Amino acid sequence: MTAFEAEQALAQLRQDLHAAARRRIRRRRQLRYALFLPLALAVGVGTAIAMASAWTGHDVTPADIERQQSVVTEPTDCSDVGCNGRVHKEVVIVPAMGASFVLPSGRSINLVPAGGFGPGPPRPGKLTPEQARFGWPELTRTGGFWSLRFPDGTRRTITWRHADGSMKITDTAPDGSVTVTPVHAGDVLPLVPDSIDANKRSPEKAVAFDFPDGVRVFIFPTFNETYVGYLPAELRAMGGIAEVMPRGEASRYGLIPKGEWNATLPVTPEGGTWTVSLPGGGKRTITWEAGESEVAVTDAKSNGETEKFSVPIGHELPLVPFR
Repeated sequence: MTAFEAEQALAQLRQDLHAAARRRIRRRRQLRYALFLPLALAVGVGTAIAMASAWTGHDVTPADIERQQSVVTEPTDCSDVGCNGRVHKEVVIVPAMGASFVLPSGRSINLVPAGGFGPGPPRPGKLTPEQARFGWPELTRTGGFWSLRFPDGTRRTITWRHADGSMKITDTAPDGSVTVTPVHAGDVLPLVPDSIDANKRSPEKAVAFDFPDGVRVFIFPTFNETYVGYLPAELRAMGGIAEVMPRGEASRYGLIPKGEWNATLPVTPEGGTWTVSLPGGGKRTITWEAGESEVAVTDAKSNGETEKFSVPIGHELPLVPFR
């Protein structure tokens, strides 16, 4: 083998390794975020129309999820079952389609009523102390429920319905008084009030934006910090190394590539600005000021219209607005 042939072989090997890594990331994200519905739906990234109040007071319904469908062609260069080049429609369930509850440890549990999506049951005999203390969400044919008791004796029950995507919290105090709180898509709430360290970088203190494939970007305006993909506690649990996205995808969405498979979002002492070119035209600009408790979003549409709104911490919304 000549030196030129050897270099060609090495180049091909690098391409094969990168392709395998991309498939591995795609499979991991699908396992973490995706639920394939009977119609095999998927997040659409076509022309997007910003929804006013996309982050509050809105329940994502099954029809809303179905509207995000897009055509997907499976790869043919892998050995996985189903990698045969089929063309079908699918939907990736992203966290912003539902609500997230943050445990005292900072870990969050995402529930998407309209998609029938929630965390799988913990492995038998493998309950963490938090799981043993607070129980675990239960999925049913019509929705689901999660029941737990606070140290002061208050019973909290979280219930949700698949048919309309609705969710509510019912707190029953020891004296019998009942408080009902509606929960909407994009809400990020502590599971137990006042249970999370004020300095912990946990999701309820951030405004999160979901990429179409489920990757999250967390902006903490109060701390003036940003994280792409994972929060510090998650990275430590994974050994400090995590593959987030390839360089081309990071650049496409206005992030700064960091190495081959990661990205970052710049921060200045005053805050930051993040501009994203939206599919189908238009731009979304996200800005925040250091020390504030909200971020500002400006959507400039392809037709010249502009929409501005603010998003307080404790909320999550799609980076590419839902259709």
